Amino acid sequence: MKLLFRDMNTKYFHLVANGKHRKTRIFQLVDGDKIIQGDEELKKHITDYYRGLFGPSDPSFLSLDESRRNDIPQVTDIEKEKLQAMFSYEEVRAAVFQMEHNKAPGPDGFPAEFYQAFWDTIKDDLMAMFMDFHNGNLPLHSLNFGIITLLPKKTNVVQIQQYRPICLLNVSFKIFTKVAVNRLTQVADNVIRPTQSTFMPGRHILEGVVVLHETLHELHRSKAN
Repeated sequence: MKLLFRDMNTKYFHLVANGKHRKTRIFQLVDGDKIIQGDEELKKHITDYYRGLFGPSDPSFLSLDESRRNDIPQVTDIEKEKLQAMFSYEEVRAAVFQMEHNKAPGPDGFPAEFYQAFWDTIKDDLMAMFMDFHNGNLPLHSLNFGIITLLPKKTNVVQIQQYRPICLLNVSFKIFTKVAVNRLTQVADNVIRPTQSTFMPGRHILEGVVVLHETLHELHRSKAN
């Protein structure tokens, strides 16, 4: 039947679409012995939960001495000029076409495929945005916002803890971060020590595990304390 009707505007199509909507909508949640129902009560419960979870951290008495930089690698003047240079057409285009397909779009509804397919049409507007961003005239708050969606971790969820929140951002904002990442990658190897094995191109998080395993093995073999 799916092959026969597919996405035609039929009763079957609307039954499938409404069924998906019912599965993703939250009708009630359980908080201890209390059953929470109604849109307003559900919104309040969910908001309070995540505010408590992602709210401000506890005060800390630790501080860093930012004047001590002798043992920290610094970028050279040439690298600094590259990081602060005007954004070029080539690097913006490269960032756009490096973005992956089939990702959920942000609030504006435009996925990465849109920017790639209509690049010749929107490239001038996009470069104008990068110009404003470099000059400090771009209101980033108009781009840097997203939609938080709750995904159930399993079937028949009844508690807010059983949902996984994801935030969908506009691709236009992701392009800025992609260009920034490409620039930082050029100097990252020179300022980030080799012991940092995570979130670096060409390095793997398991390298730290292997080093720790080999260290413990050597200490055990040599019977060192």
